[in-house]
Order: sequence, then C-alpha cells, then structure tokens
Amino acid sequence: MKLLIVSASDIAGGANKAAYRLHRSLLDNGIDSQMLVQNKISDDFSVIGPKSNFRKLIINPVRPALDHIFMKINKVKSLFSSSYLPFSEIVTKINEINPDIVHLHWIAGGMMRIEDISRIKSTIVWSLHDMWPFTGGCHYDKGCGLYKNTCGTCKVLKSKKDNDLSRKIFKRKLKEYSNETNDFTKVETSG
Repeated sequence: MKLLIVSASDIAGGANKAAYRLHRSLLDNGIDSQMLVQNKISDDFSVIGPKSNFRKLIINPVRPALDHIFMKINKVKSLFSSSYLPFSEIVTKINEINPDIVHLHWIAGGMMRIEDISRIKSTIVWSLHDMWPFTGGCHYDKGCGLYKNTCGTCKVLKSKKDNDLSRKIFKRKLKEYSNETNDFTKVETSG
C-alpha cells in the first residue's frame, strides 16, 4: 500500500509536525509513505516539496499571505482561511504520485482550493487538526456554533451580515463535500 501525507509544511507548525511524525513512523514500520508539502523545510528525501526556486521562494510563501489578505485589511486577529487561490500544483502532483491513500492534514492557508479536493483521484483520509474543514473559514469558532447550520454573522470576522464571507465559504464546502465524486459518508472519529 502506498500512502501520501499532504500538509502545508513538514516541520513547521503543530499540525504539520504531527503529520511529519506520522510519516516517519510509517516509514520506520516498513510502510511505503511519502509526504507532499507546499513549504519544505527539512532535508528529508521522503518529503516532496516544490522543485523550482520561483515556487519555493516566491509563490508558495506568498500564498498564505494572499489567502489571509482580507483578514489583514480588516484587522481580524483570529486565523481564518478562505482557500480561494487558484494555481496550486498540489492536486496535479498528488495524482501524478498516484497513491492508494491520500492523508490530508493542514491544507488551509492558500495550499489548495476547497474545490480541488474532488480532483484527487485516490481515497482520502483527513485528520482534522482544527475546525477549519467544517466551518465557514475560521479555524476555531470562538464558541459561536453557526457552522452547525450555514455560518454567517461571523464572530471571527466581526460581521453583522448573514450572507458574509463565512457563509459563502461554508456553501462552497457544502457543495464540494456533497459532490458525488467524493465519498465523505464514511467518517470515523476517535477519542
């Protein structure tokens, strides 16, 4: 079985470090594992990062900043990811590698568009390190609970509008997750 672990980085950030530790444990136990990242920091040969200097030094470091530009302009202090940015090569690379299982970890912050998930041809397992995969963009909802319906009037964005950015992102996720090419019906939780 061939596994591919996908996360924004290999050894920077909590979720990314957890993904990397899992990857190394799989290798140590004889399991065919590779890790694909947007920003490679380690010198680990089993971690695949961007090849070109242009992508390494300019495009990939700028992607998270662009994804968070609305938050910076509006002085939002909480982490919030819209995942609107196109031109990611991650899904193309995943499909070239053609693993049996793709294990997603932290893919927000401009790594890939929500709509790109259905383009992954392999079976997907997704470890949720925060609330982002099921909210309208916030990583922690500050107790509002509006993701249980449709988001909107977002506390994180300090919005007073029902049809704000959080609701638009929530609707994008709802559409993507209900895409008939995906099978998100088999969900297991632990703990």
